[in-house]
Amino acid sequence: MINFQEGILEKLVSICQSALPKKAYGVIAGGSKERAEELYPLQTNLRPLDPGINGMFEAYGEFYCEKDRGFWVEGDELLAVMRQIEEKGQQIVAIYHSHRCLCATPSQVDIDLHYDPEVLAVIVSLADPHLPEVRAFKIGRDSYQEVKINIAGPRERSSQESE
Repeated sequence: MINFQEGILEKLVSICQSALPKKAYGVIAGGSKERAEELYPLQTNLRPLDPGINGMFEAYGEFYCEKDRGFWVEGDELLAVMRQIEEKGQQIVAIYHSHRCLCATPSQVDIDLHYDPEVLAVIVSLADPHLPEVRAFKIGRDSYQEVKINIAGPRERSSQESE
């Protein structure tokens, strides 16, 4: 299960809708592996800039010939986000991305390129931008399993915070 802190899921959908007609992608972090508390959008898609990466996506078929279908994050940008997460004492909960014309189910590309089975994948489908669909998945080597999404209330204050 993944617990989204109140308001974070709505913010995620808004980020994805604002990115249209482009794809949105980034990292979700929180104080534990199960609690989504903060979004870290990523901006730089290397796919349109690198023929090698582009060719890899095109190998998945005609659908991926459009350079904005699929993304490859810029390493320095991702490292900067990971440093921010570490400095805040957070953990990576999930990676997220939008599907602009597909349902919120992992594609073969999503499965093949998912880097860590311990990190969830959250997909926001905007096939109908007025009725977004958000689903979370644990992705393994050749398969995926849906994970329940729960909306959690505000984080309880620790005893130190309340003093």
